[in-house]
Amino acid sequence: MEIKDKPGAEILVADHLSRLDNGESGNPLSGCFPNETLYATTDKLPCYANMVDYIVTKAFPIDLYRAQKEKIRA
Repeated sequence: MEIKDKPGAEILVADHLSRLDNGESGNPLSGCFPNETLYATTDKLPCYANMVDYIVTKAFPIDLYRAQKEKIRA
């Protein structure tokens, strides 16, 4: 790869990139993180979501058991 430049032309991007700190100031990257914590979430819907869906659409979700449908109708 060859980079050609016009004499006397300013290259603002190259100038900006050359002034950035590249992290080689004596602080090597460490593979450990203090206070490292793993969080997890679930896709579980709130208990009232099926009731709201039934009220709005007048149709039950496909994955409901008969007992669950009876409970929502009550």
